[in-house]
Amino acid sequence: MKRFLYLSVLFVVCSCAKTQQSVISIDLKKSSSDIELADFIEDVTLVSLKTSSEFIGSIDRIRIAEDHIVVSDGTKNDIFVFSRSGELLSSIKRHGRGPQEYVSIGDIDIYGETIVVFDDETSN
Repeated sequence: MKRFLYLSVLFVVCSCAKTQQSVISIDLKKSSSDIELADFIEDVTLVSLKTSSEFIGSIDRIRIAEDHIVVSDGTKNDIFVFSRSGELLSSIKRHGRGPQEYVSIGDIDIYGETIVVFDDETSN
């Protein structure tokens, strides 16, 4: 069984509000007309991620929580935590093989106030 490496991140602002989500299924084999993206999306918001002196080499994964945006950098193997307005809150650079460290980011996810990192190299 693969284990996850847990990196706890203390968020300054936490929201307990739940948003209701719905799933729309489309059978592409039976669809006879063009599918318009506007039929499924009500609103689009463009967020510019501000990093000051740190640069993101290549965005590998993006996870969006209620109040935060978490980005993994595939080039530098770092994780960046932004506010929903795009301000850099923190960066995680825990490279290594020790406790709460990772060698190669395979995937990331957010559970409450915890960022979960799957390490490709060590299968943790």
